[in-house]
Amino acid sequence: MIVNYPRMKRRVKGWPDDLNTVLEFSSANPFSISAPKNWDGKLEYTNGSGWKMWDGSAIASGEIENNHYIYLRGTGNSKITGTASSSAKWSIIGTNIACNGDIDLLLDYSTVKSGNRPAMASYCYANMFRDCTSLTAAPSLPATTLASYCYANMFFKCTSLTAAPSLPATRLVDHCYSYMFYGCTSLTAAPSLPATTLASYCYASMFQGCTSLTAAPSLPATTLANHCYANMFFKCTSLTAAPSLPATTLASYCYASMFRDCTSLTAAPSLPATTLKPDCYSYMFFNCKKIKLSTTASGTYTKSYRIPKSGTGTTDSSALNYMFANTGGTFTGTPEINTTYYLDESNTIV
Repeated sequence: MIVNYPRMKRRVKGWPDDLNTVLEFSSANPFSISAPKNWDGKLEYTNGSGWKMWDGSAIASGEIENNHYIYLRGTGNSKITGTASSSAKWSIIGTNIACNGDIDLLLDYSTVKSGNRPAMASYCYANMFRDCTSLTAAPSLPATTLASYCYANMFFKCTSLTAAPSLPATRLVDHCYSYMFYGCTSLTAAPSLPATTLASYCYASMFQGCTSLTAAPSLPATTLANHCYANMFFKCTSLTAAPSLPATTLASYCYASMFRDCTSLTAAPSLPATTLKPDCYSYMFFNCKKIKLSTTASGTYTKSYRIPKSGTGTTDSSALNYMFANTGGTFTGTPEINTTYYLDESNTIV
């Protein structure tokens, strides 16, 4: 059973009093945390006997009223993991461990306490919780000014994580969310993604392999970046509907393999852009067996589907490569631009 333990805020003998501006780890059972020391300032911890400087060596949880806790806070940090290497990941050993609080308290808790945001460096939290199969709840990620790769691979294969934290940033940077929830097989809902200014690879493979994800968030951006949505929902086998895709300015590989192997997908988005780019739609619906397309209106093939939705489109020769390959209709493969096809009546257009 997955349990998220409430933050312990009251005073408890032997524990510090100032536990409102800390990152909390909690579980009903004993657990431990260790990490490579990649932070560039200081981290402190308490497990019941005052604050101590942390060098990354294993910390055992302390017990309060039959629950177990570790608290962390930072000073003068701009990064916590700070590298693309998976060896930077933290080791959290135990069962059903929840993480509560603002993640930026690890950078500088005094800055957060004052109502401001500490600046983050590239790869700030990359790979932090990678392969942490016991993590049941994620910390809040309230930053609106991001850095390259800041959250990349952060929850990679956290297979017990059921909910994602809010991601309020409206202006993204390269790779900021790439592979963030890759392989989170218990994740049932995606966070809202309000960003309207995108960057290369910003959402690439963000939810790849999230096999319990049933709905995709709205994607409001109208101007895209190279590979921005590439592989975003690859192998999300429970996803039934695509979000609307209002973008009119495309980029190379922007939608490449976006819904590849989404075998439950029945709703396809309208595509309004009239100027296509290299591989912008390549493999977009590859192996989406429930998407059924035909070149003629007959039988159950009744719904017009066209690229672009209206007007006259121009295309790079590779823009539509294998867009509908291995789908479930009488037409599969690479469609032609400015040509009307017909979706099956079991499909919807969003």
